[in-house]
Amino acid sequence: MARSVSLLPPIEKEYVWEGRRRFYQIGDQVRPGVTTVLGATADKTWIRSWEERIGQDEAERVRQHAATRGTQLHKRLENELVCAPAQLSLLDEAETDRLGMTGEVDQLWISASYVLPRIDHVRLIEGNVFWDDKQRRSDFGTGYAGCIDCVAELDGELRVIDWKTSRHIRKKREWMTDYFVQAAAYRQALKQRYADTVDWSTLSGAAVILFNTEGEPPQIELLDNEELDMCWLGFQSRLRRFHANHRS
Repeated sequence: MARSVSLLPPIEKEYVWEGRRRFYQIGDQVRPGVTTVLGATADKTWIRSWEERIGQDEAERVRQHAATRGTQLHKRLENELVCAPAQLSLLDEAETDRLGMTGEVDQLWISASYVLPRIDHVRLIEGNVFWDDKQRRSDFGTGYAGCIDCVAELDGELRVIDWKTSRHIRKKREWMTDYFVQAAAYRQALKQRYADTVDWSTLSGAAVILFNTEGEPPQIELLDNEELDMCWLGFQSRLRRFHANHRS
């Protein structure tokens, strides 16, 4: 299908690492990433139990595998939405094959194919954003930054869209709280950074889309602006805690 693409001007960044924590350097400011903030302030009880059950080495292997699998799918989605139809470079195909992920990524791509025709009027793909608090910088430090997977219309409604991958066809909504908080943080940063470029009154909310390695239709969780406002309050609390701990 012919998809409308009108991308917002990009924001350049570099990554700065503190151990495993990723920070974004944009201009002369270094800000923690959204996922870094959430990871550092999460309840890790279940994760620690899982690591003890399967062992640290295996847990790290699983994490790396999932991250790489997600990166490969993101490349396909970016190519499809910006340069439709998708045309993977030979390097991308060779890398997926070398990693032994061709089957998994192909199944994720089949899962994605159910929803891609419903996406139009793309405004941002893999777009960097950042947020600064204008009143209480002592509470929020340098703010935060992140990379939004997509901003586009889904079924005719403009949304912040976050891609996720899973081996499971469905995940309980109550297990996806951090996904929703993440989407709320992205929405707030998007609105602040591009306030002079776009009238965000047309933004309907966010969509978290969970693709699966079974090749089945993805799980789509829609969040309206009222839900995102509540999640935003939760993210602010965690951002305060992150910066307080990071200073100490």
